[in-house]
Amino acid sequence: MAISCLQFIFGQFGKLGYKFLKTADLNQRLSESSIIELCRQGGGLKKEIVQARFLDNENMVAISYLKPTSDEMDRSGIWNHTILIHINDYLQLTEPGKIFAPYFIRELKEPPKNPLEPIIIGEKNE
Repeated sequence: MAISCLQFIFGQFGKLGYKFLKTADLNQRLSESSIIELCRQGGGLKKEIVQARFLDNENMVAISYLKPTSDEMDRSGIWNHTILIHINDYLQLTEPGKIFAPYFIRELKEPPKNPLEPIIIGEKNE
């Protein structure tokens, strides 16, 4: 069984500044307030983390890779790659931490094509 997951990246791309890149239907599946809340997470981080957040009103789980960053002018920020999965699909996974780890984008020099493609997690990855 393949599971389709939404994703977004909110991160700093050098002189281009911060960019918000997402799958095409993210705005239809998540409220604007949830998207803003997820983009703002990670303030004050000293090291990279992966965290899961249940979005009860959306019936989704957000698994976020967060890493402190700084640009060439030494301004600090957070690299945020978040993968979103329906809560029912998430509860079927036996080891979600291991399943999502290979899909996280940890750093990019240039922004990828927008919109991002959904992440498809299949049986071979479980």
